[in-house]
Amino acid sequence: MANDHYVSVTYLRRFEDTNRSTLHIYEKETGNYRCQKPRKVCRERDGDHNPYFRDPTILRELLNILEPQWGVSVDALIEDPWDHDARYVVSGLMAYFMTWVPTMRRTLTDMTEQQLKAMRPGFAHN
Repeated sequence: MANDHYVSVTYLRRFEDTNRSTLHIYEKETGNYRCQKPRKVCRERDGDHNPYFRDPTILRELLNILEPQWGVSVDALIEDPWDHDARYVVSGLMAYFMTWVPTMRRTLTDMTEQQLKAMRPGFAHN
């Protein structure tokens, strides 16, 4: 079981405080503020694992292709917004971020359950 980042460390590093190489973290639940290294945030146990896929680790394979190219691709898009390779990498990671972060997974699960209940009462369990 690995601690997988649902927001890539390569992405988070673009937001580091350059003087300290840390991120400024605000915890909504507690109201606390702290600084933290990117490798310590936005992670969860087996976060890249999806038991609904035939190959539950296929997301990791995709991320192994895209994540190392993040920084270079962002720089390339700043220079040339029409760079197709850079657009592929950035759009792939942004799609992953929008759909695979824990809050979105909970939201999609809740929405799906509500739709199933509306289609047929008793079909989805509580």
